[in-house]
Amino acid sequence: MSASQPPQPPPSPELPDSPRTGGEPARDSDDSPSLVDNTPTLLVKIFGKDRPGITAGLFDTLAAYSVDVV
Repeated sequence: MSASQPPQPPPSPELPDSPRTGGEPARDSDDSPSLVDNTPTLLVKIFGKDRPGITAGLFDTLAAYSVDVV
């Protein structure tokens, strides 16, 4: 098996300019905090015997897609 390049991430969708500035939280018309967050969240669980390179491989793949890890 030859060395291969990491997968190329898909193009990022164009997002409209945010009307908010200055780090103010989004507010509904009744001035309560917005519960809507359009950022997708993914929980990754890895099971099995740990081997060298498993975590590094996962993070290398995520980095190719500019994923924020929390």
